[in-house]
Amino acid sequence: IETALEVAAFGRVDAITSRGILHALRDRLSPHLGWVPLRPKLYDEFAIVHRRDAELSRATRAVIGLAVARVKAISVATRQR
Repeated sequence: IETALEVAAFGRVDAITSRGILHALRDRLSPHLGWVPLRPKLYDEFAIVHRRDAELSRATRAVIGLAVARVKAISVATRQR
């Protein structure tokens, strides 16, 4: 993603990335870059991928639980805006 944004800063291409990445990289982005939100909004789906026959450890299940809770909290917060 960072490389695509660097090339976009030179005016060679346009790039599509998430707003979260732009906010995370804001101190390192070129001042020549600008952005606009896409309409209609794009939504992404995430998945936890594992082997079919694998039994997930308690630690892995805990991390998945934390990730799911965080995504739900973000979803609720963005709907309230």
